Formats: sequence, C-alpha cells, structure tokens
Amino acid sequence: MLVLVAAAAWFLLARPGLRDGEARGVDVSRRQGAIDWGAVAADGISFASVKSSEGGDLTDVRFTEN
Repeated sequence: MLVLVAAAAWFLLARPGLRDGEARGVDVSRRQGAIDWGAVAADGISFASVKSSEGGDLTDVRFTEN
C-alpha cells in the first residue's frame, strides 16, 4: 500500500513536464491486471507498449484483454 501511495504522490506532484516531441506512455503486461484505458487516457497517456510474449514459448495471458 505504501508503494501505491508513493507512486501516486510522485505521479501527481513530481512528474516532470514534457519537452517538445515527447509523449507519456505506459508499459502493460499481465502484472498490472485489468487496465482502465479510459483512466489512462484521461491522465494524458498517449501510447501503450503491451507485452505479448516472453521468449519463444510464453504468451502473456492478458494480452488479448489489454
């Protein structure tokens, strides 16, 4: 819980501004669980990198949903 509070505080209070040509994105895999894409977009995130596999034999089980 403390990690979530610290992350939220950094994200809201200390997140650096963007320079020309930069964009904010997220890195998503099964570890994040279900993603609220509306909330992601509302926070100014403009792209996502969604993990689909790892190595030659592991498929991320949340890839289709994410």
